[in-house]
Amino acid sequence: MKMVYNLFGEIIMKYILALIIFIIFTSSASADRHILKFTADWCQYCRVVDHFLIQKEFATVVQSYENLIIVDVDKYPKVAKSYRASSLPLLVIVDNVADTKKIKIISRWVPAYKTTEHKNRISLLNWLKQYSPKKQKNP
Repeated sequence: MKMVYNLFGEIIMKYILALIIFIIFTSSASADRHILKFTADWCQYCRVVDHFLIQKEFATVVQSYENLIIVDVDKYPKVAKSYRASSLPLLVIVDNVADTKKIKIISRWVPAYKTTEHKNRISLLNWLKQYSPKKQKNP
C-alpha cells in the first residue's frame, strides 16, 4: 500500500509542477512575471503577509504580475524543495524566458524576523515594485 501511495504522490507532484509551468507559459506575453508564494497553515507570519497583500497599495502592484500562485509547503513539499523554500513565508518572482520552455527565478523575498512588521511591509512593497513587469512610481 505504501508503494501505491508513493507512486500516487509522485504523480500528483508531477501534475502540480506541470500545472505551475502550464499557468506560466500560457499567460499573455505582455506581463510574463509571476509570483509564487510559499506558505503553510501553521505559519503565523504567512498570515501577516496575506494581510499585506490584500491592502489597496499592494493589490495594485500585485495585479501588474500575471499570476499569484500559492503553494502550501506541507501539501507540496517537492515543489517547495525545488524552489528551496526553507524559510516561510517565501515569495519568489519568476519569469518565463522568451522562446524557451524555461522558468527563470528573478528574485526571492523572505521577511526579516528581527525587525518590525511595518519595516517588512515597506520592504515587501518596494520589492514587488522593483521587479514589477509594469514599473510603479514610488509615492
